[in-house]
Amino acid sequence: MHRLKRVCSILAVLLALASRSFAVEDPPTRPMLRIETGMHAGVIKDMAVDAAETFLVTCSQDTTLRVWDLASGDLMQTMRVPIAGGPEGMLYSVAVSPDGKSIVTGGLTGYTWDGSVALYIFDRVSGKLTRRITGLPDAAQCIRFSPDGKFLAVGMASDKGVRIYRFEDGKQVAEDKEYRADCIGVCFASDGRLAASGLDGLVRVYNSKFELELRKKTTGGTHPHQLSFSPDGKKIAVGFGDSKNVNVLAADTLALLYSPTTDDIKLPNMAFDELVWSADGKKLFGAGRAAIIQGGRALRVIRRWENEGKGDATDIPASLETITALTPLKSGQVLFASGTPAWGVLSGDKARYFDGSVVEWKFSSLMLSDNANTVQFTYEPSNAAVAQFHLAEKKLDTGLAKTDAAADALAKKSGLHGTTISTDAMKMTGCENEMQPKVNGHPVEMSPNETNRCVVVLPDDHHALLGSDFALRLVDNAGKTVWSIPTPGAVWDVNVSSDGAVGVAALHDGTLRWFLTENGKPIVSLFLHNNQKQWVMWTRSGYYDAAAGSEDLIGWHINRGKEQAADFFPASRFRGTNYRPDVLDQILTTRDEAAALKLADDARGKKTDVVDVDKTLPPVVRILSPENNDEIADSAVTVKFSVRSPADAPVTSVRALVDGRPAGAPRRIVEVDNAAAPVEGTQTLSVTLPNRDCEVAVIAENKHGASSPGVVRVRWKGKAADDVTRPKLYVFAVGVSKYKNPEYTLDFAAKDAGDFASTLALQKGKLYRDVEVKLLTDDQATKEGVLDGLEWIQKQTTSRDVAMIFLSGHGVRDGSGDYYFVPYAFENERKRATGVVFYEVEKTIKDIAGKVIFFVDTCHSGGAGGPKTRAIGNDIVSVVNELSSAENGAVVFAASTGKEYAQEDPKWGHGAFTKALLEGLSGKADLKGDGRVTIASLDYYLSERVKELTDGGQHPTTTKPPSVPDFPISFTK
Repeated sequence: MHRLKRVCSILAVLLALASRSFAVEDPPTRPMLRIETGMHAGVIKDMAVDAAETFLVTCSQDTTLRVWDLASGDLMQTMRVPIAGGPEGMLYSVAVSPDGKSIVTGGLTGYTWDGSVALYIFDRVSGKLTRRITGLPDAAQCIRFSPDGKFLAVGMASDKGVRIYRFEDGKQVAEDKEYRADCIGVCFASDGRLAASGLDGLVRVYNSKFELELRKKTTGGTHPHQLSFSPDGKKIAVGFGDSKNVNVLAADTLALLYSPTTDDIKLPNMAFDELVWSADGKKLFGAGRAAIIQGGRALRVIRRWENEGKGDATDIPASLETITALTPLKSGQVLFASGTPAWGVLSGDKARYFDGSVVEWKFSSLMLSDNANTVQFTYEPSNAAVAQFHLAEKKLDTGLAKTDAAADALAKKSGLHGTTISTDAMKMTGCENEMQPKVNGHPVEMSPNETNRCVVVLPDDHHALLGSDFALRLVDNAGKTVWSIPTPGAVWDVNVSSDGAVGVAALHDGTLRWFLTENGKPIVSLFLHNNQKQWVMWTRSGYYDAAAGSEDLIGWHINRGKEQAADFFPASRFRGTNYRPDVLDQILTTRDEAAALKLADDARGKKTDVVDVDKTLPPVVRILSPENNDEIADSAVTVKFSVRSPADAPVTSVRALVDGRPAGAPRRIVEVDNAAAPVEGTQTLSVTLPNRDCEVAVIAENKHGASSPGVVRVRWKGKAADDVTRPKLYVFAVGVSKYKNPEYTLDFAAKDAGDFASTLALQKGKLYRDVEVKLLTDDQATKEGVLDGLEWIQKQTTSRDVAMIFLSGHGVRDGSGDYYFVPYAFENERKRATGVVFYEVEKTIKDIAGKVIFFVDTCHSGGAGGPKTRAIGNDIVSVVNELSSAENGAVVFAASTGKEYAQEDPKWGHGAFTKALLEGLSGKADLKGDGRVTIASLDYYLSERVKELTDGGQHPTTTKPPSVPDFPISFTK
């Protein structure tokens, strides 16, 4: 099959139809919610590296370009093209100029407003969209630079053929329109010759002046796909979309020289439609849909043929999904990308995979409760990691079953049901991974080459829901479409509530989407990260709830016209207005966002002031120099950066961070430009760096808040420090068990704080040269005492030191949403006067010069008998997220979050969280056995140990800013 390649031209037709329905002159300006995980959320269609092989660029159907550091695999930058919803902006190819300065991409790009396709050209360092090449008649399926970087070859969909553009000015210099179907692949030889393949069955070769020299029908299949010149330019390897064959052709005649072995591939519908040579030309690599069966499942492989493709073949399993791109490196390694979506590196006989972040619903079976409030699914194929998510409780339960039988038993016990795919009254055929579904023999109207993926018959036995590659539709018993809505990815599964009123669709982008079956109107969406911890759910307008550290899995894409790169603002930038767990509490009951908002407002006694996201934007910052991985030999560095802010909200300050912590005081900025357009300029900051590799960030602020940080990693190549002094540790611990109001009494909060402080004091002379502790318990923990302690630790901690703050006791939130730590003499009717507002903790953390670790155990409820659940029951997620944001930079360990309560029990002698914490710090979290407990290892130990102690009733959470690296917090030897 060649459907994945042909979908480009199909979607271009859909865009053309849309453009005839309404005139669009520019990209829409409305903010659009998008998923952002640090990895693509759609199929990676292409990849490219610079000539020096320092970075990799990937492009995806999710409309983003991503630049990766090849040495570490870390994401360096994300670039966004203008979009309009639906397929507009889907990227199908990418090319990097040989000097690494420019990135060119295209696909379904610009058709909505131009009526023709555009190529987007980005400056790699600044991330700016510098210019466009416009007027392409159809989707750009493949883009390649000539070896000298002077020309771009573009293969297009349908019968539009190949065009050559001069890169310097974007002028078209050559064209071949004699194609009868899609041009699938183009590639250059080192001497400037160009080869192209088309679904018309022909391979073509052009000379360095782009004149057609050869054209010949292929013999290995009728649909040649990607092709590759050998390094010496004498051979061309060709793969096919409709055959498992591979041909190696003579580049000067296109005669068949030989066919690498593929006869041993026995599975149906296999193809090696991606081919590359090793840098020395001695090996040939092929991949695509080709797979082997291993462990009861089909694994896509990369096949390596020795002796220029004439020798033995070795298969290396690399992905569960189709491999969509291959790129060879000079080292002999091969980069690959897949539809998972993710990318990896093949080294020898081992594929190292930079795993994706989306749940692959293709391999899951979606079970649903009668009211659609609970879903059961699996994170991995073959029920290896069965989980349930409960919308009403905002609770994720994982590791519930590991076999098919256990998963079925769990679903039955939980009252969940699967999908009904056909009945006597609704006989559904051709509905699963086929192109012509039928209802009672009546064909459903589909777009050309659209593949349907799933079906569920509604309880009324007169309607069915169908999910396809890019649409969700309701059909009646005669196959007539009642409604159809576009989706941002393939719909792999769909189910309905027992009354048939609510449907749930599982999409390729990793989301579950609840909707009304009556009209397809969205109710709520849920994204579950495949790390089995993070999740975020949101309404159509962007009101959201999330697990701690998860809110930035979504954000707002905002176009800036068709000539500029789009902006992206994480959800956390709008936490004050859009973080509304109370609205999400009501959404499935009301099945209407407006009704849910009204109920939430009534409950809190305050009407929501609806604020447009695009009217409250923070600044946008990009670091221009130094560049990623630049070598630094002088600790005094000038950081050059660009900053842009709305004209009505000029930048008021900028500050630098090193490894997530402040590098000097913020610098105040006064803007005088009152133009209507956003204010943008280039500025500098002087930053002192430590004598080691580190990460530098710049954050700008305006009246709406702080920007996302501009970030760059630098490598220290200067003189090593003569004296590496161990840090000093400052500990401020507060625990209140006995309150002035006896109704608040707890058993172990004070003991938790005391034992925490004592455990850290033992680190003196180990990890830390000294440890200084301030401990407040019970009646010592007055409001004044807590505030004095916060001031003490802020003033004492230098940039070389570590500060730890531990709070254990009650926490409470007022009607305005402010969260308070409850000191000894707290009065619930006078929260502001007697409580410690968490803003004071936030301000302290923000101003501390050194590393900050915050331990919070305030979700406690009073009660007697048995294991006590300690909490006044106030959600602390927003507090955790605020403290661990990039601008505050704290690592936060929370005993529990969301609606969970923290548990304590006399047999533990502590709360569950502190018991596990003390064990971990004392050595049990030394998972590598190297005598060190790090942030990451303590996080893992706490998660498993607290779950064990509480029988899954409590789930501690660790959140860490991305700019703060993992580091040791205690030594065990």
